[in-house]
Amino acid sequence: KAEQAAHDSAMEQSMQQSSEQLHQQQQQQSLQMQDKASKAMQQMSRRISEMQEQMLSNETNEAMNTLRKAMEDLLEISQRQEDLKNQSRSLSPNSEQFRENAEQQLGLQNDLANVTNNLVGLSQKSFAVTADMGRAVGKAMGSMSQAMTGLERRNGQYSSAEQAEAMTSLNKAASLAQSSMDAMQQG
Repeated sequence: KAEQAAHDSAMEQSMQQSSEQLHQQQQQQSLQMQDKASKAMQQMSRRISEMQEQMLSNETNEAMNTLRKAMEDLLEISQRQEDLKNQSRSLSPNSEQFRENAEQQLGLQNDLANVTNNLVGLSQKSFAVTADMGRAVGKAMGSMSQAMTGLERRNGQYSSAEQAEAMTSLNKAASLAQSSMDAMQQG
């Protein structure tokens, strides 16, 4: 009987040790699983951050490209406006050149309308387009419209003065676009 009791005690002790080992293994496996899950979460978090930075970078690049194109277009329109202003200034009221100048002025207005549409599109996605930039473009449009009226009325001096105002506003808008790009590059 003592032998049976010793055997039962040894068996119980063995089962207890087995149970403890199993419990320790489960804890160790559980810790390993938690560690793996934690590392996976950190990696996923890093990937999400990288994707957000990439998206922000893409949006900034898109805004910069749109602003750069707008600035170049504004300067080119301003140059063409200056050429037209110089032609309009010296026209006599009976000149046939008024009609051609009016057509060129209309073309400049259409080109500015395209730039304006691009800037409006950008302003809906970004703060890169400022209110001052919008005012300068609007003022240029208004001056171009007045220049067109002067050309239709065969008044070269008036149209030339309005074309000069349009140039000033176009150049200001281009300068503001440059300032906005500079601010974006600085962060």
